[in-house]
Amino acid sequence: MTLQNSNFYCSPLFSDGDLLLRAKQFRKELESLWEELESLKNYGGCLTEIKQKFHRAEVVANELQKVLEALEENCYDCSGYIF
Repeated sequence: MTLQNSNFYCSPLFSDGDLLLRAKQFRKELESLWEELESLKNYGGCLTEIKQKFHRAEVVANELQKVLEALEENCYDCSGYIF
């Protein structure tokens, strides 16, 4: 039995271009979510909405991390992606 990589993005189904595009999309979404969270915090947003946005930000950050790991396996330097 061989140990397979559990990262969905480490697959021949995704070209480097696909991965780079996904990284860009996830990063943009994550930045937007952080801005929304900051706004909710500053202007007294309801706790439920803040929790939902924070949970979504965690999910997006995890997906971005997986994409970056897949790119690094393909010899891309992803050190410029800062969370």
